[in-house]
Amino acid sequence: GEGDEAGGGADDDGGKDDDGKDDDGDDEGDDGGDDDRSSNGGNRDSQWVSREHGGLLQIKGALLWIPPYSVSQSSQIVMERAPDTFGVWTIRFEPSGLTFNPPARLVISVRGIPSIDPARLKIAGASSGAEDWQVLGGTYDPLQGTVSIDIHHFSRYALCVE
Repeated sequence: GEGDEAGGGADDDGGKDDDGKDDDGDDEGDDGGDDDRSSNGGNRDSQWVSREHGGLLQIKGALLWIPPYSVSQSSQIVMERAPDTFGVWTIRFEPSGLTFNPPARLVISVRGIPSIDPARLKIAGASSGAEDWQVLGGTYDPLQGTVSIDIHHFSRYALCVE
C-alpha cells in the first residue's frame, strides 16, 4: 500500500497515523508516536545535523536539541533508547566523543513514573560501556512534565532520583 513508508502495517489503517499521536512533540503519544521516523517504534532516531543549523532528535520520552554552531562539523547523529542492566532505560548517542559548544539540551519526560515526586528526578550520566554513573543535575518543568539539562558531550544518560 501507499502507507508502507510510515512504519509497517499502515496500509491496513491508512488514516490512523494522521489521527493518532504522531506529532512527536507530545508525551501523551508515547506508544509509538515516532513510528514514522524510525524502524523500531520510536526507540531510535538518526539525523544529519548541520553545523550551521543544528538539529533536533526525538525518541519515545526524550529529545535532544543541538543549537546552530554547537558541533565543529556536520555529522550523522544517532539517539537511541536502550534498556539498562538495572531495568531502567538509558539514552545512548553516536558518534561517541562528539562535543557541543554551546551545549546541546537533553529533555526527558517524567510522565508516567509512579510513586516518585517528579521534582526529585534528575539526569545522571555514564561513560559508554562503564557503570560510572554520576548525577549531573537537571531542571524539572512541571508544566511540560520534563527534566532537562545542558550537555557538552555524548555519554549515556538516564533519569535518577536525587
